[in-house]
Amino acid sequence: MADTQGSASARFEIVPDADMPTGRDVLPVERRGEITWFVREGHMSLSLCAEINRALTQVTRTGRWKQDWDGPDGPPQPSR
Repeated sequence: MADTQGSASARFEIVPDADMPTGRDVLPVERRGEITWFVREGHMSLSLCAEINRALTQVTRTGRWKQDWDGPDGPPQPSR
């Protein structure tokens, strides 16, 4: 996710069941320059989360992830 306004971030976070919307196991939340995928606890191991986050750090740090934050609609916002 390369962003012309500065460094971008992308990550997964495991969250407690009570913090997730009903019927959703994964909830992507985007803001200018960042995306976080919230994953319902029990649906992803801690080691897999860490491995994916390492890979995401690599691709964002090297500019291999491109996101057009200035598109006509801006970043999508999930409905909760």
